[in-house]
Amino acid sequence: MFYNDSLEHYEAHLLLKQGVFNYAYSARKIGNPALNWEDTDGSHYETENSYTILLYYKGFNDNTESLVGVKSFKFQ
Repeated sequence: MFYNDSLEHYEAHLLLKQGVFNYAYSARKIGNPALNWEDTDGSHYETENSYTILLYYKGFNDNTESLVGVKSFKFQ
């Protein structure tokens, strides 16, 4: 990452594979070793989150993947 003085933020250009990426931002103030998550993303502890997990299987001789399981749940 590099700091862009004109926009006053950090930037990066990455080549990523297709798929789902899970990431979080954190900040650290000069002189304080602790990371702070709320300065960048805010606090959303009362938000209800819905997730769906899809499980696929592909055997060695198979040409396609088969959906073998689905699980949906809410996390709060």
